[in-house]
Amino acid sequence: MSGLEEPEVEPTAEEKKEAQLLKEEAEKQKLKDEEEYKKKTNVERTKYFKGTIVVVVIYGVIILGISIAGMLSPTMKELLFVSGFPFTVTFISGVILIIIVLLVQLFTYKPAPMPEKYSGDNMSCPDYWVLKKTPKEELAKMNSKVRKLSKYYCQNPEESVDIDLPGTIQNANADSGRKLIALKNVSNRYNDQALSISGDYHMKCNRLYPDYMAAVDKRTFPLNPTSMRCEYVQQCGPSNTANVNPTQIAWTNVCNK
Repeated sequence: MSGLEEPEVEPTAEEKKEAQLLKEEAEKQKLKDEEEYKKKTNVERTKYFKGTIVVVVIYGVIILGISIAGMLSPTMKELLFVSGFPFTVTFISGVILIIIVLLVQLFTYKPAPMPEKYSGDNMSCPDYWVLKKTPKEELAKMNSKVRKLSKYYCQNPEESVDIDLPGTIQNANADSGRKLIALKNVSNRYNDQALSISGDYHMKCNRLYPDYMAAVDKRTFPLNPTSMRCEYVQQCGPSNTANVNPTQIAWTNVCNK
């Protein structure tokens, strides 16, 4: 351990209790959102089923009507099954094909997945950090895509500065370059007043939005969906000379290397 490093500041019992309550609240909200989404998709599925059945019935009635007309009326028989036979065969074949496609879609229908609001590590904070609920006035300054994944944030009890990533990454390999770009994008997304959030609420080395970071990690690095958060630990640790806080950051639940 470097002589510059200091021991981690452990949260107080009250802070731990508050964090646990927030985790329970988040899980309850997650279950509530999932139940509401399930009800919504069931209603949409019912409408889809009814609409498909109505269309199939209409097409079936058309085919039946053509067949009955051809059998009962000599004129229609001549028009539909003699002189107009190619047209009738093409039309009926097309209608039957459409019915088959609709029936296949009907029986293989799957509702759209629930919009991402909670990811696997949504309530995981770095070691000794405190989980807090983002105030409504801060959430109001975020755009909707950021807001839904930023209801909670992790706070480092220690003082530290903004993420200061290298401006040039030409010497980095492809994977490291992607990590640096992804991490910088997360920081910038919270730092751009016109885009997402303003003031002191964006990503820093002492403040992060775990649910949002987990979601970005999952999309950016699907084969190793902790890459960016582990990079965050490295960039905000004592190895980053731009960081005036020398305390090593550990995130055991996510990056246990």
